[in-house]
Amino acid sequence: MQGPLYARQFRGHGYPGLLERDTEFWKQIAPEHHVGRLTTPVLMQLADDEFYLAASTIAAAQEAESPVDLFVFPDEGHIKWQPAHRLAVYQRNLDWFDFWLKGAQHCGASRAAEYDRWRQWREDQSVEVIPTCEPADQPRAQTSASVSDMIRR
Repeated sequence: MQGPLYARQFRGHGYPGLLERDTEFWKQIAPEHHVGRLTTPVLMQLADDEFYLAASTIAAAQEAESPVDLFVFPDEGHIKWQPAHRLAVYQRNLDWFDFWLKGAQHCGASRAAEYDRWRQWREDQSVEVIPTCEPADQPRAQTSASVSDMIRR
């Protein structure tokens, strides 16, 4: 994915060559150049074959101490096709938006570590936490691993 075919595809779409990584073009669109300006946490749910493409952005976010919650799904493409993975992505997206936009949390242990992390980020940002807990309509699936959890293991 980072070889000659990748380079030709980029060139075909009008991108500069891969050796021109430090050009003004890349500085404008490459996320790693902007993570220090993030004022809100970011949720990344990546296929395992895309994880390495995001490595520089993830490293820059860690260096800038920008909160990024990263989950990696094995044997997936950009569009998650495995039913359990799709369900996990959709549920986590809903939980993420409920938490960050509505201040709501779903009861249950399946997301306890995530909610702890998210609450800490919210406290670090000095944002008032709205203590609500909404029961989940159905059991929440946990079919991916947080990179933070994998590193701790």
